Amino acid sequence: IATARSAAGLGKEAKVEAAAIRGEALAAQGKTAEAITALKEVEGDDNAHRAHLLLGELYIRVGDRVKARDALGKRTNWISP
Repeated sequence: IATARSAAGLGKEAKVEAAAIRGEALAAQGKTAEAITALKEVEGDDNAHRAHLLLGELYIRVGDRVKARDALGKRTNWISP
């Protein structure tokens, strides 16, 4: 998690990837709220596909289907023509 946090200072692409890695690691430790917070850091980035997918999954896990739909909708917009 510390490595992902320090990678966030390396530029936009690294920040997006680091947020996804950090979110995934926190979720694996059962720290769902912290994982959501980490992923929300890049929620507005249209290229944060992995983060949007993870964020949607975590929102489903906590029972917030509206937020899950929003997060996953960003992902489906990416794959739709």
